[in-house]
Amino acid sequence: MIYLDSGVLIYSTELDGDVGNAVRQRLAESSDQQFCISPLVVMECLVKPMRDHDYRLQDHYHRLFGQLERLPLEQDVFVRAAQLRADSGVGMQDAIHVAAAQRHDCGGLWTTDARLAKQYPGFAHNVLV
Repeated sequence: MIYLDSGVLIYSTELDGDVGNAVRQRLAESSDQQFCISPLVVMECLVKPMRDHDYRLQDHYHRLFGQLERLPLEQDVFVRAAQLRADSGVGMQDAIHVAAAQRHDCGGLWTTDARLAKQYPGFAHNVLV
């Protein structure tokens, strides 16, 4: 199972051009994989469409979320995220993404964040590379 951070969903949904196409192609090439998200991904993806009152995009995201495995965020995920922040200084949201993926034994975390991929080599993978 591969954990997708919000950047992957946002880029694949909202970006046209080479960057959006690259992310969509990477997802299509891996259609045999099971992908998962957490409630944090849901929140991050919905902020801009809610701010913009873009109900069509909100609906699109809700349909997309329904196609992905949704992982719960229990207290142990937050404790692990705190340890990740203490050890590496990673940002809070990234720490939660990594902790959730680790807690649920995901084979990796796909991101559009080069810094995050560099911080967790072999586990976090930048889909833009």
